[in-house]
Amino acid sequence: MEFKSQIQSLKAYKAHRQQLADQVLNNQAIFPILMDYSLSNDARLGKPACWVLEYVCIAKLSWIHPYLKHFIDQLPFIENKSSKRCCAKICMLLCQRYFLDSDKSTIEALDKTDLASLVEINFDWLMNDEKVATKAYAMETLHLLGIVFIWVHPELKAILQKGIPNHTMAYKARAMHILNKI
Repeated sequence: MEFKSQIQSLKAYKAHRQQLADQVLNNQAIFPILMDYSLSNDARLGKPACWVLEYVCIAKLSWIHPYLKHFIDQLPFIENKSSKRCCAKICMLLCQRYFLDSDKSTIEALDKTDLASLVEINFDWLMNDEKVATKAYAMETLHLLGIVFIWVHPELKAILQKGIPNHTMAYKARAMHILNKI
């Protein structure tokens, strides 16, 4: 079956996502195609491709490095909430590798302009009507980005304190976790 058809017929089950991710992991030549599909706003293509991209990035985050500029530039245009959740997780993984692991290849792949774009995108996700998981990943990403951009932590703190009374228990728990780190 053609890769595009496999993506379009993908079910949300973790095993199915992992099976397609393994196919990409076994053939890196498919990765640029997966990237293109992931950034598509065609819900039948973009959403399931993002599910697979997330799994691939968990296993081989460095594969996204050559595509980071395009990936970051396209993040504001992603409309599907499930796709945003996957992309928010990838942003968090990138920042964890950059700030916590001091991974040389990730540091080389992300410049200060990219990091500044991630700040803006993740604040948008945090303040807009997004799924709690997207907001939770955005909180973590912003906490890490606050290491470079000192103004981020006070802004993040204010937004989280204001949002705690109006959100779910999951949001409150993650917000308290982040507030305790700031």
